[in-house]
Order: sequence, then C-alpha cells, then structure tokens
Amino acid sequence: MKGFRVTIATVTVAIASMAVVQQADAFRSNPNGMVFRAIGIFQGQVEEGKCTVPTANQAIADGNRSICRDATEIVSTEGTSVFPTVMFPELTTFANFCGGYVGMQNNMINQAINVSKVKIRYRIPGRGFPVLCRGFRVFKTFIGSRIDPFNSINPSPFGAPNINFVQLLPIYSPEMLDCLRDPQRGNVAAPVTVGARIVLFGQMDDGGRIKSNRVRYSLTLLPPGSTPPAASGGSPPVGNPTRCAAPVQ
Repeated sequence: MKGFRVTIATVTVAIASMAVVQQADAFRSNPNGMVFRAIGIFQGQVEEGKCTVPTANQAIADGNRSICRDATEIVSTEGTSVFPTVMFPELTTFANFCGGYVGMQNNMINQAINVSKVKIRYRIPGRGFPVLCRGFRVFKTFIGSRIDPFNSINPSPFGAPNINFVQLLPIYSPEMLDCLRDPQRGNVAAPVTVGARIVLFGQMDDGGRIKSNRVRYSLTLLPPGSTPPAASGGSPPVGNPTRCAAPVQ
C-alpha cells in the first residue's frame, strides 16, 4: 500500500492551565481532542531497510492495510520460507515494521502531557465479534511519551515542540489474532476486516488526567492463496513470489 504524505497543521488553543475544578479521579474535558489530540496513525519512511520516524512536516498516512491471516510464504531459488502472522504491526518486513505510529498533539500553554497508556477496542463490521474471543476485544498497552506545550522552546526531533510520534507495537494483539483464526474459538473466515478504535491516556503537569479523541485503523486479514500487498520495507527480489499460506503447524 502506497501512503501519501501529509503535513500536520498546528492548532493553537488558548488554554493556559485547564484550571477546571473537578474531582481528582475524573478526566479533564477534552472536546473533540482540542486540548490533547490524537492526530492519526502514520508510517515512517523506509530507506535501505531502516525506518525513519515521521515528523510534523513529513508523515505518511497509515490508516489501513491488508496482511495474511495465518502466514506469509516467500518462494525463491533457495527454497520456501514461511513467516507466521503474530501481531500487527511488528518488527518484520511483512507486518508493516515502519507503520503504526500514532501522532499526538498538545495544544495547551505552559503544561506538558505525559502519555502512559493506550486502549484499543476491536470490532468486525457486518459480522460481529466471536463470542469466545470477546475477552480479547479490548487491548491495553503502555507507552512513555512526554509532549511539551504549544509554547515550549525545547528542540524536538518531530519538527514541532507540541507534537510527538510513538509506534504502537502492536495495534492488533497476538492473543486477539490467534483467537480469530482458532478453529475451536473464533474460526473467522478470511477475508475479513477488523477495525481498531484507539484512545490515548495521559497526565498533565498539574496532576490532572486527560484522554484523547479516538482514532481508527482498519486491517484486512487475507486467506491462503491471496497475494499480500508489498511490504513496508520494500518488495521481495524479482522472481520471488509472495503469497498467503496456511497456518504454520
């Protein structure tokens, strides 16, 4: 899948300290992500097999992708290699190793946000989620990222002081994907598209808690015999056909 480059606009919100009196355990108001914004999911650039993290001025949109439900097979003159699908994205060539970066923006003044948790909820449009897999329908993962305020003068590798990018490894958990293809539990026939709804949670410098707006991702799982899209790190050498394979025993 070829992405397209986007420039992330910086939005100024005149909020000095979010001085709203609320209960200590309540989340601060963040209508439509105006204060703490999840911008979207992006992909870095791949050069010579290495990944360059996205920046505010150059980011490739990464909102959907297709992968093999069970395994990816590569046939070459040296033989056949089969790579099982574990999670997505993951640090292998055919699982979008340079994708899945969530963009985050802090539009406050004089107050940073420390992002610590990500909550992801899955759904299968048009089919519903298998009953025996519903225990894996919500996935939580933890990250460590500090987003400076809009008026920060600290240098940033992401091109703007109030924007940060963190790769979510994974967006689609191994337990959930394993359950969907398990004949005794999910047994979900491919092709099937699994949507993910992603929300970020953080804490402000004054101790208040805040959560972002929702961003979405869409992953289509392909059946054996299908041809998966080119890997994020490039395509196999010419003459090496790639296809989706049966589950690895």
